[in-house]
Amino acid sequence: TLEFEGINSTTARQGNTALYLNSFQVEEASFKTTGNNADVAVGGVHQQLIMKSGGNTFHGSTQGSYENKGWQGNNVTSTLRGRGFTITNPINYYFDWNADFGGYIVRNKLWFYGGASSQKISQYQIAFVKAPNAQGCWTCPDAEPGEFIRVLDQAYSKFHWQISPSNRLIGTFVRAEKKSPFFGANATTPAPTTRVQSQPTRTWKVGSQNTLNNNLLIDSVFGFCCY
Repeated sequence: TLEFEGINSTTARQGNTALYLNSFQVEEASFKTTGNNADVAVGGVHQQLIMKSGGNTFHGSTQGSYENKGWQGNNVTSTLRGRGFTITNPINYYFDWNADFGGYIVRNKLWFYGGASSQKISQYQIAFVKAPNAQGCWTCPDAEPGEFIRVLDQAYSKFHWQISPSNRLIGTFVRAEKKSPFFGANATTPAPTTRVQSQPTRTWKVGSQNTLNNNLLIDSVFGFCCY
């Protein structure tokens, strides 16, 4: 089970989730493997994640990573090359970047945090081809190899409003889209017969924290995830 900002993102009894996150936006995370409470519906790891928040000072960051096929070795031996195999499943290119920023709109009263990220990987896959060889053979070792591409774009935001010393309102929103232009690619499904996958998700939450007295706190959450 994966809970994000108190919202259960589990979409099936198997514990699957359609919530896509990156580590850049997470401020707190916990992973519990045993002894879960009754509100955890399925077995397995119970994960809880909390997004970063704004404050009375402005803060932000940018991060990124990149890799291409020139930075890798390979395990294609001369024997394999003699049989016509030239690649295994190397990364063609990969990048992942994130930028976020947070601070205050009204000091001690209203705070914000938000950011965006993008991740893309292009990777070759054994026996997956883009086009036939010069003789028109799709399954021959010298057929043109195809790229398996996956893209994940995301934007997210969070607001805190301290309505009064004992009442706070919290709102979060995350939108992500997973894209794969060659979905279903394999040895018997060449590039022209693959499908295009576009899987947008959104997750939002409105919550309030109300202190009624020194002994009673009410924490309320209403939200939605994921399709």
